[in-house]
Amino acid sequence: MAGHRRLWVLCEIAIAACDLAEVIGAAIALNLLFGLPLIWGVCLTALDVLIVLFLQNRGSGTSRRSSSR
Repeated sequence: MAGHRRLWVLCEIAIAACDLAEVIGAAIALNLLFGLPLIWGVCLTALDVLIVLFLQNRGSGTSRRSSSR
């Protein structure tokens, strides 16, 4: 059982590292394209992710109801 928990923790760390790399990469891209400071690029990227998650959560209920008919 302890081995499963250890693997789960390692997977969570790997997922967080990948997400961090994507956020930093997007911030660098915004900096190179528009001259936006990195901290603002990180904030804008985080806000973008939250908006997409909110809209995805909001839209998934209506698409499930319409597809089940």
